[in-house]
Amino acid sequence: MPGRPGSNYSRTPDPQLDLGVRKQGPVVVITVAGELDMATVPALAEEIAATLDRMSPLTLTLDLSEVCFFSAAGITALLDARTTVADRGAHLTLRNPSPIVHQIMRLGGVDEIFEIGDDPSE
Repeated sequence: MPGRPGSNYSRTPDPQLDLGVRKQGPVVVITVAGELDMATVPALAEEIAATLDRMSPLTLTLDLSEVCFFSAAGITALLDARTTVADRGAHLTLRNPSPIVHQIMRLGGVDEIFEIGDDPSE
């Protein structure tokens, strides 16, 4: 369902995944809530591409604090997002990954290649 007219916030509903987009100063934040697995990562990839096209941010932040399931497909999605964002001349940061996201990223050995923080301006 789209945000209010003139709003910088929109949501993409999915039974397993909810994506919200908002502008926070010079940063665009995509809030990811629910499950990131093979069935849902295409929606995230589409939202990232659409957000880059629509808003052209210098920094795109994925807020992962509300992710409750995270599979290897989620790792692939984050690696693909990193490439997509960099190819557009922007910078990707991850915000406050949930415990499951942090654990799977650490086990997959990819936690060190992402800029991860909990500051809303990241």
